[in-house]
Amino acid sequence: MKFKFFILIFFLLSITKSFSEKTTSQSNLVDPYYNLGWKNLENEETKVIEIPDANATLEIIKSEMYLDETEKLKNYRKYMTGQDNDELPYNMIISDKDDYYTIEIDYNDAGYVTTNRFKNITSDDLLKAMKKVAGDKISEIEWISKPNFEENKPVNYALKIFWSDNDISYEFKSLILGREGYLTLSLYANGTDEEENDLINFYSEIINGISSTVLFKENYSYLDYQSDDYISTYTLSNLIDSSYGNENAADQTVMYAFCLPTTEDLKAAGIASSDYERFAGKEIIFIISETRNEIADLSDDEAVSVLTGMYGIADKQPYTKTNNNIINYTNEIELEGDNKNDKVKYNYKNKITFKNKKANNFSALIDQTGLSFNKWKLSINCRDYEYNEAEKLAAKKVISKIDKMNELLKKIERTKKN
Repeated sequence: MKFKFFILIFFLLSITKSFSEKTTSQSNLVDPYYNLGWKNLENEETKVIEIPDANATLEIIKSEMYLDETEKLKNYRKYMTGQDNDELPYNMIISDKDDYYTIEIDYNDAGYVTTNRFKNITSDDLLKAMKKVAGDKISEIEWISKPNFEENKPVNYALKIFWSDNDISYEFKSLILGREGYLTLSLYANGTDEEENDLINFYSEIINGISSTVLFKENYSYLDYQSDDYISTYTLSNLIDSSYGNENAADQTVMYAFCLPTTEDLKAAGIASSDYERFAGKEIIFIISETRNEIADLSDDEAVSVLTGMYGIADKQPYTKTNNNIINYTNEIELEGDNKNDKVKYNYKNKITFKNKKANNFSALIDQTGLSFNKWKLSINCRDYEYNEAEKLAAKKVISKIDKMNELLKKIERTKKN
């Protein structure tokens, strides 16, 4: 249990006063910090407490206090950072009463986080991804302790971060996976090279000790998973490298395709010129989730749903892969005509082609049956980032034969110069 942990904490507290920038003797209750609504500050006791919204509990000791109410957490954040907004990065704060350590606890109901791909990711892969995510904010990241996954146990790891402004900081993390989401325990610290070993040992024991007491309730633990449970878009490595599966990830699980229909695309597909304005220059945005094996249309303009065969995120569709670079999906939509008895069906056989994991082309085979019978075969250029307003405007342009000839002549001229 936590008894040995208590002894270790009290021993370490006695040798680590230099780690705290703001110390308080005997928890000076006059300090505004201690008037933020902390629980267990007075009438202290060792007890098991609920983690808000998580269907989980943890143990808190006499020397610790905590905040777990939204308004008090907002006051804490404003006191510590000066920021005053509705979004909170945590559900709970735990601190010892002399402010040697503070643990931020956040619960994310992202669904069941899969771990089967984690064995294929190296610790070096994760560090490279972290650097990409951080950009020029940091100059280097090093492992203090590397993450290791054991089913139904916390995934603990620690990092040493060298910031671009020459500061050094330490991050100690614990990820605890549940059936419907995951908990993140975070401890941040600053220090110097002289005291690094003591600091690392101290904070590692703190977060390891606290995370070991976290328990999901019955039917909510990671081992309670059922085959029809919601699968998270993120994998374990996506959480560790903070990429959430995007293009910076060590294990990319989320891909986007931005596709821009032009008047020329519509004309080539045999779509009536009266519909050019309806579709041309209207950006199509797809999101593809590998963990869920689903594709969805996130486009801002609902009109393009007629081309994609999907109506918003709720109408996501399963897909199959061909040659590891083509996403294929099908769908059928039935619409009413002017008369309720008049039905029009649209059958879709669509695909997105990727090159080097980047979207390249969207092809749509649309078969209309019912009051009329039509077929359209669309081919639209795609890429992995958004189109700008000038590109959208150009896509609406009807290119004349003279324009095409002029463009061809320009290409010939460029070829001669080269």
